[in-house]
Amino acid sequence: MEPQNDRNPGAHLGRRTKIIATVGPASWEPRVLEQLVEAGTDVFRLNFSHAGPERQAETIAAVREAAERVGREVAILGDLPGPKLRIGSMRGDVAELETGMHVTLTPEEVEGDRDTIPVQWSGVSDLREDQLVYLADGAIRLRVSDAEDASTSAGSSSPSRTASTCSRSPSSPPPPTWSRSRRG
Repeated sequence: MEPQNDRNPGAHLGRRTKIIATVGPASWEPRVLEQLVEAGTDVFRLNFSHAGPERQAETIAAVREAAERVGREVAILGDLPGPKLRIGSMRGDVAELETGMHVTLTPEEVEGDRDTIPVQWSGVSDLREDQLVYLADGAIRLRVSDAEDASTSAGSSSPSRTASTCSRSPSSPPPPTWSRSRRG
């Protein structure tokens, strides 16, 4: 039996499963990308949360060059992040949330507590009933229950949303408290 050639551009033929490889610092090098194409990678996933546009453009070019050298077409999947909901200042720097409790999300710059959470995202006023909102990089899941007008001490009014805590996300360990220093 003859040894198999390392460069097998037909490695993917005959299988119905697609192989997706996430590209990052460990796989940015052209030779590594080429090896991934040779091994049968069909789709290269780029996480746009972890690198800037210049780095992503370099990676796209390197993937295309590696695929051309191997003689295979591959797809590139851009994983785009949704809006990051940044939490504002919290009284005592901690707010303990319990499943089923109600909290108000507000775009106002107020000091938050376990009843009111300032969210530095203008889209908070566009949230609709039953939408899910994730905080602390997904560790806390809230469901919007209704819209209301919240007034600041200066008397201005801006739309806020009341949400109830649903649960922690299944893949996250249960956070006993949320602290400003733990946000993403």
